Amino acid sequence: MKVWLPFQDKFLQQLLRLDGTAGADVLCPRCGDGTQARKGTYRCCDNACFGLGLHWNGTYFEPATLAEIGLTVQLGHLGGHLCPSPHVTTNSFTVVHTNGVHCVNLHFCGCTTADSDYYAQLLQSSLYPATPQQPQTAVSFDLLRLMHSLNCTGKLPAWDLWKLLETMTEERTHVAPPNRYKVLLRAIRQWRFLQMCKEGGRGHDATGIPGTPKGQLATQCPACPHPGVNLDNSWRTSRKSFLYRLFLATDANFRLRNAIVSTNKRDPPLLNGTAYFVDRHQMSSCSGPEESKGLQTTGVTGVTCSRHGVWRSNGIGDLQRGERYCNVDATFASAVGEDDTLKIVVSYDIACQWGVNLMSHLPELPESFQTHLSEESIIFCVPKFHLWAHQSQCHMLYLFNFKPGVGRTHGETIEENWSVSNCAAMQTKMMGPGAREDTLNDIFNFHNKCTI
Repeated sequence: MKVWLPFQDKFLQQLLRLDGTAGADVLCPRCGDGTQARKGTYRCCDNACFGLGLHWNGTYFEPATLAEIGLTVQLGHLGGHLCPSPHVTTNSFTVVHTNGVHCVNLHFCGCTTADSDYYAQLLQSSLYPATPQQPQTAVSFDLLRLMHSLNCTGKLPAWDLWKLLETMTEERTHVAPPNRYKVLLRAIRQWRFLQMCKEGGRGHDATGIPGTPKGQLATQCPACPHPGVNLDNSWRTSRKSFLYRLFLATDANFRLRNAIVSTNKRDPPLLNGTAYFVDRHQMSSCSGPEESKGLQTTGVTGVTCSRHGVWRSNGIGDLQRGERYCNVDATFASAVGEDDTLKIVVSYDIACQWGVNLMSHLPELPESFQTHLSEESIIFCVPKFHLWAHQSQCHMLYLFNFKPGVGRTHGETIEENWSVSNCAAMQTKMMGPGAREDTLNDIFNFHNKCTI
């Protein structure tokens, strides 16, 4: 992964290129009127066509690799044209596709107008290289899109998909394919990261991916109040100020644990503080490096808008040992950030205890967690389902029904959100800390997009 990081902006530019004409704006001899060439007006939606290989031996069809039946993939030229000066020819190139693992003949383009980087030529042909340096394996974009959708929707682990591809290949060829499981893991993780960067507009920013501000890659709730975005200038003086309140819900989740299988140094997150998780370095200064029972993370604490169920940017933080207030305070402050709304209605199942000293705890947090909150700007509530386990005094002080301007809010939205992300708990438990954080960031982002 460290070898790939210096190339992240170049990979992103190649993905953006495929969203455009993908090179089809050059003169195409097949799109002319028969006498002269003109610019192409169509392009193939399936840029990686890898079928099954069969060879007739005189009696019956026997399985054969695509390389054995003569398939040659020519990079850098549209329409199947051969390169007049192929730079490199490799006969042992492996392609992992939706229908199995294939061995193909692959020619890189050696023309003076072609990209000299082999990984760029592969990306331009919708093949994701296993490494930017002398790649010998690639994963098709079709498989990455399929894996991305299956993992976000059904929480399918990459291991299950790989075993399926391995079985499909072995049933067809009667030979076990080369093990490319780690390649698939690395490719899907980079693919998630690049897709979020692309959606966040980092490919069109002069500072590129390294200049991504904190929390920018998260999908924001369009229905929540955002001063300067969806509120006019008169909202502060409106007589109906309750219409501009921000409703938040916070809670801890002990299902999303993480075992000690790697370290932050060996496996740092790609989306460190730029999406939903709090910056790992900032969070460590608040909570400390404690570990518990072979776990480096015993769960997470999260913040969501309780009206619409959308996760807040920088609103997810790891728990090192139980549901400690220092973790909850830091995550809540990070989720609120510099939000300048007049009132925040926050629900928490132990708000009756947590809210007592919150305002005295917030100034003690690091500078990056400081907010504009005051005691008058926060209304504490307990979610309605959890409130029945509290004493009668809590019912009078923290029931939503007794708070003016909150409507029929129940505050249990975050529990509904946890039920979705918990389906990925088993696969993320045994991941490295960086891979786990990037995977959960993508799952939270998928949830927000589906909710919106």
